[in-house]
Formats: sequence, C-alpha cells, structure tokens
Amino acid sequence: MQERHTYDRVSIWLHWTMAILIIALFATGWIWGIFERGSPPRMYLFRAHIVLGSTVLALAVFRIGWRLTHPAPPLPAGMNRPTVIAARATHGLLYLAILIQPILGLLTITAFGKTLGRWPRDLHVTLTGVIFAIIVLHAAAALWHQFIRRDGLLSRMLPSSLATIVLTGAMICSPEANAQVIATDVLGRQVRLEQPAQRIAIDDGRYLIALSLIAPDPVSLLSAWPRDINRIGPAVYEQYRQTFPAIETLHQIASSAGNLSVEQVLAAEPDLAIFSLTSQPSEEQIRQIEAGGVPVAIIDFFNQPLQNLEPSLRFLGQVTGRTEQAEDFIAFRSERAHAITSALAASTGERPRVFLEPHAARTDECCASPGTGNIGNYIEFAGGENIGSAAIKGVTGVLSLEFVIEADPDVYIATGGPHMEGTNGLLIGPGYDRQRVHDTLERVAGRNGISSLKAVREGHVHGIAHQLLNSPLDVLTMEALAKWIRPDLFDGIDLDGTLHEINARFLAVPLEGINWMDL
Repeated sequence: MQERHTYDRVSIWLHWTMAILIIALFATGWIWGIFERGSPPRMYLFRAHIVLGSTVLALAVFRIGWRLTHPAPPLPAGMNRPTVIAARATHGLLYLAILIQPILGLLTITAFGKTLGRWPRDLHVTLTGVIFAIIVLHAAAALWHQFIRRDGLLSRMLPSSLATIVLTGAMICSPEANAQVIATDVLGRQVRLEQPAQRIAIDDGRYLIALSLIAPDPVSLLSAWPRDINRIGPAVYEQYRQTFPAIETLHQIASSAGNLSVEQVLAAEPDLAIFSLTSQPSEEQIRQIEAGGVPVAIIDFFNQPLQNLEPSLRFLGQVTGRTEQAEDFIAFRSERAHAITSALAASTGERPRVFLEPHAARTDECCASPGTGNIGNYIEFAGGENIGSAAIKGVTGVLSLEFVIEADPDVYIATGGPHMEGTNGLLIGPGYDRQRVHDTLERVAGRNGISSLKAVREGHVHGIAHQLLNSPLDVLTMEALAKWIRPDLFDGIDLDGTLHEINARFLAVPLEGINWMDL
C-alpha cells in the first residue's frame, strides 16, 4: 500500500479546529480579567471558557484515538534523530498538557475541587504558560522547517490547495530564492542562474528519482520531462502521480534515447535544461536553447557513475537551492561506499569472475553485457572481475553464448524490471511479489547454456531491478553486488536496512516492492 505524505482530512480538521479553540481559550482566559467580578461580560467569558475547554478535552481524546488507528505520514526526508526525538517529545507533552489542563480547570470550579485547596487553580495557571510556550515552540519549528529548511513539514497538515500556496511562499520567502546560483556541470561548463531553478526540463525520468532524494516535492521543480515511464516503472510512476498529481500536467520532451527537439524544450519555458551525457546536445542545439534564454547543463548517471554521479547530484542540489539535502545524501552514499572499498583494500585473493546480464533474456540473442564503464564499474568496485570487459570496449555490448560458457563465471547476476513484460526476462521491482520474481529469475537462469554455468550450478544466481542502476539509488546496487560477489567479506550487509533508511531519511516517495533476489 502506498504511504501517505499528508495527514488525512479528519486529522487536518481536528488539528486546525483545536488550534482555533485553544487560541479562543487563551483569549477568554486573559480578557475576562479586565472586567469586574460578577459583571455580565465576565460571566459570559467565564462560561465560554468552560465550554471551550470541555470541547478541547473531548476533541483531544477523540484525536488520540483517531491517531492510533490512522498513523501520521512520515516526517520529511533528512531529519536527524535528535530532531525527530525533539519533535515527538514536544507533541507528546502538548497532548498531555491539553488533557490535564481542562481537568484542572474543572477542579477549580467544582465542590470536590475546592476541598483540594488552591493547588488545582495554581497548577492550572502555571500550565497555561507551559502550554503557551510549547505551542510557540511548535509553531516556530513548523515555520522554520517550511520556510527555512523548505522540507514541506507544514504542508503535511494543510489541505492540498493551501499546501501548494504555502510551498510557493516558502520558495519566494527563502533567503536562497533571490540569490544568484553558480554551479559547474560534469563537463566543466559553468551554469549561472538568477535564482534557484523552479522549472527544470530533464531528458531522463530517473532524474525525478534523484530530485526526490533532495526535495519534498520534486515534481514542483519541473516544467518538462520525457515521460519515459519504462525507465522508472509503471508502479513507481503511479506512486508519483498519486502523491504529486501535477506530474500529469508537465510538458513532454524527447528522452535521452530519442531525438532532441529544441522547439519542444523552449515551448516548456524552463529556467534550466538538464541533459544526459549520453544524449549530449550538439553545440548548435545548446546555442539555440541558450539563445532562447534557457541555460543548459549536462550530468551523468550512466557512462561513469562512480566518477560522475556524486558531482551530478551535487549540481542538482546547487541549482535547486537544496545543497544541504544533496550533501546529506552524498555523505550517506559515500559512507557505505567507503565501507566496501576499505574492506576490499584489506583483503587478499583473486577476484571472482562475474557475468552481469542487463535486461536478461529480453531477446533470444545471448548475451547483453557491460563492457568498460557503467555497470562494469560497479562490478570492479564490488571486488569482482567483469567477464565482459575483456571483449567489449564500449560501455555495453553483446557476448556470444560460447564466450560466456568458456569464461564460466563464479557469479551470475541478471537485471530486469517491468519493462521486461512480454519477454522471457526477469520481472522485478515495485508491482511484483516475491514468488513472481523468483519464478522469472529461475526461468532466466535455466536457459540453454546459462544453466550449465558454474555460478548457476553452485547457486550463485542473483537478480536486481535495473531501476537501481543509473541513479543515486545505486548505493543499493553497490551493497548488493558486494554481498553477492564477496560474501566472505560482506555477507552481513543489510540491504533491507539500507533501503529503510533511504525511505525514512531521503526519498519523497518511498521505494517499495522486491528489488533484489537470490535464487
């Protein structure tokens, strides 16, 4: 089931109704003091205060019960543990105080309460100040998150239309919103923007996933994309569509695999056009786009991911005014990558031979393979020897079945995804259950010739969603390959734990489904 990113309507109604009533409680409690004892206005305000307090108590009890059966949406990505603890502690104290305060108020006016002395009244007055301080802290924190950190925290408790207005206001009011931006792309080209980009054109849907790691509403940063749903998968697209309906209103331009149309790009009226290194526009096309008032940048998640992915993500953070969030994820990814390289540097022994078959069994022809660069880099990084690097000089290519059988790899890894529907390939990723993934991986590994490989005979067969490649989610690919290629060093890697942390801390839309499989 898709995780909610805003509170449900009942929770939103309860929150704002209680907020209004609590403000009215403060007002009646303070204002009645200016009237003489026994005067009609003072008595009216006093009775109103009692009714308001009783109503708040009833709503608080109902809201707690509702919360127990309707969990809150996840906190914004990137919140550290102390901040999360402080937020939850503040909420808990506020609920507790709101429950106790009306009871103390009733004790001060009942016969039973009067037998207890002055302490209920004194505590009622003291707790009023405490509640006021907690509410001020709560409101200040919400505004700081919304307008300074810009992580969409306040928008979780707003109706969708009002949330859009607040998000826009956060961009306008942010100190970074009017600051000039200077960033350098992977080709060393300097890009200058008068302010952080808010209408970006991208030629690869996987850049949407990258933006969702650093922005609570990545779709709001786009004016155009290629609508290449096959690259991110229909289930993932549906998650984004449900969470960010505006994705359906974006302009469509050619993907990095298509033919670039300068007219399409300019018609989308972007404030920045970002293209893939693999589809790098010609100098003439760049000149035409820039002549139309649109800066152009090149990033790379495909050709040399281990070299270019980090600076590409950093560039996205800089041009969107979300440098802090980008650096947080870069540090997360680097920490896990360093753990792998450090362990390998201290190890000895030969590198296991690895055959990684991208889009395995998509056609009857055998066999697709990485060469030098791209996925081949990940194999070498994880401590393996890519059998395709000796025969393929480009980034990708094709190996004959005879070559693969002669190489007799120690480890076999297939990639697949929803784009393999209608083929004999691996179906894996969001939208597929464990049994379906297992069955299709077993079918791929059981093909003529592949089934005779040492890796298959000895049970070293694995599958991974191709969508985990060519995006910053490659940290999961790094760990999976390390675990599969060098189990003697990395058998303890917790892929589920890594994914859980990515979902909790970073992704605006969580990654779900079965994304890797051992046979």
